[in-house]
Amino acid sequence: MASPTPNHEAAGRATGQGRRLGHEVLRSQELWLFVTLVAMCAVFSVRVPGFLELATFRNVALQSAVEGIIAVGMTLVIISGGIDLSVGSVLGAAGVTATLMMARGVPVAVAVACTLALGALVGCFNGFLVAWVRIPPFIVTLAMLSMARGYAMLLTNSRTVKDYPRSFNWLGSGTVAGLPAPVWLMGAVFAGGYVVLRHTRFGRHVYAVGGNAEAARLAGVPVRRTIVGVYCLLSALAALAGMINAGRLGAGDPTEGKEAELHVIAAVVLGGTSLMGGEGSLLGTLIGAFVIGFLHKGLGLQGVDYFWQLVIIGTVILAAVALNQVRRRLR
Repeated sequence: MASPTPNHEAAGRATGQGRRLGHEVLRSQELWLFVTLVAMCAVFSVRVPGFLELATFRNVALQSAVEGIIAVGMTLVIISGGIDLSVGSVLGAAGVTATLMMARGVPVAVAVACTLALGALVGCFNGFLVAWVRIPPFIVTLAMLSMARGYAMLLTNSRTVKDYPRSFNWLGSGTVAGLPAPVWLMGAVFAGGYVVLRHTRFGRHVYAVGGNAEAARLAGVPVRRTIVGVYCLLSALAALAGMINAGRLGAGDPTEGKEAELHVIAAVVLGGTSLMGGEGSLLGTLIGAFVIGFLHKGLGLQGVDYFWQLVIIGTVILAAVALNQVRRRLR
């Protein structure tokens, strides 16, 4: 076998240097995002007395848990080159599905399992249309946003569901070792997602598909199955989040989850995940989720109107996408 030529060696070194540079840039973005979070908390602590109390951090963690769980799945979908706009509607539909099943006598464990399975089925349907029928994910999930919301409204006749076993509410309002159960669940989902994304073949396939789907296919990566897998996982997590939210509210509300997709995508993009695919990390997403959570909390305590908060969150998304584009060009 012929020895590598100087050109090949140079190309190999350049590739290695590029990969190292990419990791360094990603780490620096996570670091700067964390610095931004600390600075934002410092500003709010000056403007809002008592902002840095433990109760504030506990409340923000609890409020961020629902959208944080969904953000894990959304990170994988966006890394793979897709997007899902239906997660808020799936959240609302899952909450009323589980509570209505229990209200009609289905055991809690069975209702939870069936709701998770239904969420996964919705994701598989989305993934099938994206991967096999080749409909753009924006169109597929926009249609599912409407379908899932309509399903929730029809299922409950646009009413909340309250007559179910109170033991189910532990998912959203229980505590373990002094911390709310949803925070523990969010931590477990992030830990599991990190292992899947960084230490499994499936995780490597997700990055490969997002980086270059055709090259991944030629390299033997099951592109279509990977795409279906990430959408399936995301919708299952949205269903879990919907049940947690219903447990926290003490009712299944078919209108819940509106604008959740906005906050989830904002957290993922803030965390450094590229909307072009092939790049991102769950650590960045976690920090991004807390940035959104503390931003909402701080603005709310200052009396900022909720609609102005939406304007600010939208501005944050645009700024994060612009910074991502600049970062990619510098690389």
